[in-house]
Amino acid sequence: MGALATILRTHGTETPAAVFIDHLASGHTLSYGAALETARALTQVLADLKVGKKDKVAFVVRNHWLFFPLLVACNARRAVLVPVDPDLHRDELAFILKDAGPKLTVFADGANATAINKGKIRSL
Repeated sequence: MGALATILRTHGTETPAAVFIDHLASGHTLSYGAALETARALTQVLADLKVGKKDKVAFVVRNHWLFFPLLVACNARRAVLVPVDPDLHRDELAFILKDAGPKLTVFADGANATAINKGKIRSL
């Protein structure tokens, strides 16, 4: 287990109400307990979608509070998180996604996140 996952699990258990992320851009505050539960839920989503060892999960997002819980979930599944800047030109974005070959692509905007796997869309 990685250091971030260990910290999240420890604080999520011992001080669940403490602030883990205060995302100023969206005004979203996430406690350690909520972050831990989000990471666990995302780990299950990745398992349900058969994301596993060495699979890539593209995260097309500017700056989003979901990044760290998704990173922990990818680590738990031994998958690789590939952050991608959504402000790239569409040709650059298409090239990066094609080159990375992610098993799952997650797009996030505001409080919403959507996963695309083999053409199927799922809200997270």
